[in-house]
Amino acid sequence: MIHSVADILLNLPDDTNVYPGHMGYTTIADENSTIRWRDTGARSMIAILLNDASFEQDIRELLMAFYPGETFTHKEEEAGEAELIVQGVRDGNSFSLDVTPVKKETVHFALIYPDFSNRFETKNEIKQTLYRL
Repeated sequence: MIHSVADILLNLPDDTNVYPGHMGYTTIADENSTIRWRDTGARSMIAILLNDASFEQDIRELLMAFYPGETFTHKEEEAGEAELIVQGVRDGNSFSLDVTPVKKETVHFALIYPDFSNRFETKNEIKQTLYRL
């Protein structure tokens, strides 16, 4: 799949519209500008730092869909090497998500109050919130 995207799809003309299925359309030019490893062959790292690992797999799987081929770390000491840091903090009845692209000055933050007694609904709410960020 990565071969298809990197070697076939991304070599189409820049003004080609692409419909990825998880959002509206985009263009090859837009996708080429957001895929950092295209020219270098190097993959970057994403840090997932959670104080409650209950939803780590759900968060990682969603990130894998948007960042295929990336490596992940859960170690705070390695977060400085990451290009994207996703922090999740469960505090009583709230769960905060903080998404920080390291090389950009944009920080995305959300605070939600899921029903932790319903794991299915909670993980869906966390994933939907992360998707919107």
